Amino acid sequence: MILGVAVGGAVGLALLFHFSIPGVPWLLALGLAKLTLAASAGLLGAGAFVERLANRHEERLALPREEPH
Repeated sequence: MILGVAVGGAVGLALLFHFSIPGVPWLLALGLAKLTLAASAGLLGAGAFVERLANRHEERLALPREEPH
């Protein structure tokens, strides 16, 4: 999740300060920015999913075990 925040923040700052790559048309730069923001959202979602699975595993270990009758 931290990586997703870092990538999204970097793209946001680049857009805020009008950072551009020399020789790249504005439309291509816009497409790259949108793809990077989508990747950032994917990283955030994957991080949240993995964290939820880890918490679920910890909660399952804390539950009392059921013994078969």
